[in-house]
Amino acid sequence: MNARPLHARHRPALPGRRRLLTAAALALLGMPAMGRASVGVGPVVPAVAAPALPLRRHDGAARTLAAQLRGAVTAVQLMFT
Repeated sequence: MNARPLHARHRPALPGRRRLLTAAALALLGMPAMGRASVGVGPVVPAVAAPALPLRRHDGAARTLAAQLRGAVTAVQLMFT
């Protein structure tokens, strides 16, 4: 005969395990939104002219974005604006 009460035999899900399962379910719910985030990657059709945005180059020279993009591969860092 088992001395433990019936309700003590079945251990409930651990709080850590429940938290992990909840986080996994929420992550799966967000997956479709991640796919939509990259839909607009690639060439812009129809082509749109670059705005006349003033830039300061790494060497201190001032140029517009359109002039900088003309005939060259360009990376623009806008983090500190």
